[in-house]
Amino acid sequence: MLVLLCAVVVIIFLLHKFLSREYGYFEAKGIPYSKPMFIFGSRKDFLFRNKSILTVIKDFYDEFPNDKISGLFDFSSPVYVIRDPQLIKQLAVKEFDHFVDHKFMLDGDPTSLFGRALFNLRGQKWRDMRATLSPAFTGSKMRQMFELMNLVGQQFANTITDQIKNGGENSFEFRELSRKFTVDVIASCALGIEVNSFQNPKNEFHEFAINMTGSFGSFATMMKIMAYFLVPKIMGKLKVRLFSEEATKFFEDAIKETIKIREQEGIMRPDLINLLMQAKKGKLSYELDKDSDKAVDGFATVEESQVGRTTVTRQWEDDDLVAQTFIFFFAGFESVSTMISFIAYELMVNPDCQTKLQKEIDELNEKVAGSPVNYNQIQGMKFMDQVVCETLRKWPSPFIDRLCTKEFELECDGKKILIEKGRSFYIPTAGLHFDERYFPNPEKFDPERFNDENRGKIDPGTYLPFGVGPRNCIGSRFALMELKTIIYYLLLNFNFEPNEKTQIPMKLKYSPVQFIPEKGVWVKFTPRSK
Repeated sequence: MLVLLCAVVVIIFLLHKFLSREYGYFEAKGIPYSKPMFIFGSRKDFLFRNKSILTVIKDFYDEFPNDKISGLFDFSSPVYVIRDPQLIKQLAVKEFDHFVDHKFMLDGDPTSLFGRALFNLRGQKWRDMRATLSPAFTGSKMRQMFELMNLVGQQFANTITDQIKNGGENSFEFRELSRKFTVDVIASCALGIEVNSFQNPKNEFHEFAINMTGSFGSFATMMKIMAYFLVPKIMGKLKVRLFSEEATKFFEDAIKETIKIREQEGIMRPDLINLLMQAKKGKLSYELDKDSDKAVDGFATVEESQVGRTTVTRQWEDDDLVAQTFIFFFAGFESVSTMISFIAYELMVNPDCQTKLQKEIDELNEKVAGSPVNYNQIQGMKFMDQVVCETLRKWPSPFIDRLCTKEFELECDGKKILIEKGRSFYIPTAGLHFDERYFPNPEKFDPERFNDENRGKIDPGTYLPFGVGPRNCIGSRFALMELKTIIYYLLLNFNFEPNEKTQIPMKLKYSPVQFIPEKGVWVKFTPRSK
């Protein structure tokens, strides 16, 4: 027993030494840092669900208000926190070649759909795939896809109108409602498939999306994600997947069948599938001209990082291309539907903003004499853009991460800081968006921050709704178009009002991986008199 007890003590001691071996990293560099808790590092509030992820990131940001750079620990791994807008632009834009990749590849199997997706790719393969996909998200392609999206928006509003007129339900949990819209939009614009999820909520694509996002928030998936943070190399070697092969097979088969039918019948549509079919042929050449879209793109839109003629010659496998459609579907379904619900909530609890936006919508509807709007018209709605921008400020993706791919020496306030290869940094978006120095009275929902007079005063390094630098969100234009389209058609026909289930003020779930309302966003739809 004595030998056994000694062995246990030695093992615990060695384990403690191993897991805490880097806890002196920032102290040695003279950088302030959040004191780590053994095993959990700086993540105890995430894992114990003491706070929402938005609050945790804001706390990290606020802990050292006078420092441009600080530190925290992802379990045992040191991570820099970049708080200064100028440093953010330097590292994420000017020195991008040193910080190309994301820290975590959240799938240990590089052959799976999730492992092959753009978000998880690194180095030259990421550059080639980004260049391959970029032409699908230019302003000119958005104009073509908007026609498909517009039809879904009209159909969606008409179906709800008919349901209420016939005595049906008039109150909806907005996130669940908007999920139906996003499924229909992505199925139409990316895959060329009409599913009408509102009338047929049990369709295969809607069920697939619900199951996938449900499993992403499950305890088992959260444990896998935690293991990727704690022992990424072991998880990678074991090829542990976030999603099972069975879970993704339906989607994979559907995409491949769509491509097969189009090739056989020569079908052409202005969508993502058509672009991937071109890439499959081995050579894709296109031209990007970001100046052509400046007149109609909103303040939140990410500009293309490449300008001029680009040629992609990499030979992609079918699974590489299917994976991009998969991540487009998965990311667009969950993140956009959640953001739509945040917009609905803010308009519901700020009726003056709702009334002002409805006035702008009515004016445009009168101008087009009730006909469908086009891409330029909806993108040109100034107050609509202000509402969307302010919602993205108040409910942002909490942080951005980058991995150092080659050693870099950073000069900050006269001090030189060596960032070694393999280290990473976080940009605390939530902290920046709620910093009173950049956004006075940040808790207030105020679309006027983004009017013509004020938006020029905003430092781009403090407002990062879609990321920063060349590795920003490639689908920002598409997401903005979705947000504006559904809000346009719903507010044209209805007023958003709270009901007995509405949580005011809205709170977020205490989840380490999900950024969603605690009790949903319940909204009563009251038909507008015309």
